[in-house]
Amino acid sequence: HRDLHSFPTRRSSDLVVATQMLESMTHQPLPTRAEASDVANAIYDRTSAIMLSGECAQGDYPVECVQTMVKIANRVEPEIDYWKRFDENKNIDLSTYKNKACYAACVSAKVMEADAIVCYTNSGDTARNLSGLGAGCPILAITDNKRTFRQLALAWNVTPIYVDAKENIDRTIEAGIQKLQDKGILEKGDLVVITGGSQILPDNTESKTIGGVLKI
Repeated sequence: HRDLHSFPTRRSSDLVVATQMLESMTHQPLPTRAEASDVANAIYDRTSAIMLSGECAQGDYPVECVQTMVKIANRVEPEIDYWKRFDENKNIDLSTYKNKACYAACVSAKVMEADAIVCYTNSGDTARNLSGLGAGCPILAITDNKRTFRQLALAWNVTPIYVDAKENIDRTIEAGIQKLQDKGILEKGDLVVITGGSQILPDNTESKTIGGVLKI
């Protein structure tokens, strides 16, 4: 089992574990202990996705395979203290202002005990950077780019939400937060830290915005 603390900060979409995760279940209704351990370790390593292939494509127990993988994930995930890992990670890349802005948003969310980080992103980079830092609360990514919306479905700890583009980023974020409430992802009383995408200032320098804290 690898130690995630030794990993550098990564973009969340880098790791998908798929090959022969529950191979014995191709023809057996239960996994081996080693296979269950492999799935659990993949989750401990904060992989973006665990995936089945031949077990479901040509196996005798496709539904049971999926149910088994979900059961392992639901058992393991709640036991992981992601904020503790965040605090102990000594390999966070703070070489760019974008990474620093995302790190600041994560620190704010931790200190404020926020229920989520809400970010606007067009390219997906902000959400991926936040994801790669291993924030201990959900990352809710608002985007007006359908391609980005689809791509972020695989990003670790990211729930993407698509909204039509508004006249500015603030209005787009407002529309996204309303949609998150409509879907029951955010509820009254939730506290969220808001961070935005790139904006061009009058002097033509690029910046990243951290929009503050919002109580729903």
